[in-house]
Amino acid sequence: MNQNTVSFTIHNLDQFVYQQIKNEAELLKTSINRTVKLLLSRSLGLNHTMKKSDFSRYCGKWSKADLQEFNQNQLKLNQVNPQDWQ
Repeated sequence: MNQNTVSFTIHNLDQFVYQQIKNEAELLKTSINRTVKLLLSRSLGLNHTMKKSDFSRYCGKWSKADLQEFNQNQLKLNQVNPQDWQ
């Protein structure tokens, strides 16, 4: 073990929290341990580097019609219902 690191155990972790961490790990395609370290770093506002997903194969693939359809669909998301804030 690196001298600048520590290991610890979390006891009695709620099953729901564990499942959320497990789901996040699956989405990130990484271990639960690495995911927990990332989540802790993020929650503390620390700059934590991690392998980023490469989405370059999707860049530049939309036609003008695709972009127009996407933007039109996003308009609904900008609408605020005042009753939601009562």
